[in-house]
Amino acid sequence: MYKISNSKVSCHLDSVGGASGAENVVNMWRAHFQVMYNSNACAKYRNVFNEKVLASLNNCENMRQFRVSDIVTAINGQKCGKAAGADGVQMEAFIHGGPRLSIYLCILFNLFLEHGYVPDVFYQSTIIPLVKCKSGELADVNNYRAIALSNSVSKILETLLLDYIDSNSPSDEYQFGFRKNLSATMCTHVFKNTVNNYR
Repeated sequence: MYKISNSKVSCHLDSVGGASGAENVVNMWRAHFQVMYNSNACAKYRNVFNEKVLASLNNCENMRQFRVSDIVTAINGQKCGKAAGADGVQMEAFIHGGPRLSIYLCILFNLFLEHGYVPDVFYQSTIIPLVKCKSGELADVNNYRAIALSNSVSKILETLLLDYIDSNSPSDEYQFGFRKNLSATMCTHVFKNTVNNYR
């Protein structure tokens, strides 16, 4: 078995995707992600998504108000050292914010439930490109994947809501990422073992 070392790879590039200069590279990524996330391929799954949301409303009818202990549990489940979202507030601010902050968040989130409204700032995220293979061609746009940096407070709210959202879609059993107790790393491990077995 061999390993690819990325230790000698430089993180500095003159151009990416044919664009050079900071402003041109930013504009190139903006155009690239707008095309990627507004394509017709995504639109055909909109009905499937809406059906799943309607199906999960049954669980939401049983939703009760959040307790302060729910907020504390959600905060304690977060990870330190992650990049901040569009608001620039690090998760550590909530982790070390103390009990009073948990009380205020509990009041805020319960108001969201009561009025059925979440401010637009909770939807904001920053999309950044990450290199897939550092030893590959760094100027190639296809060697990057996009990740969204959500605001820390949004992550806490999402953690609370996850207990009420469930899916029984038969296709879900083949999905490794974004599922409880599973990860894309497990999928990669299965794939590599299968390839090695047949080699």
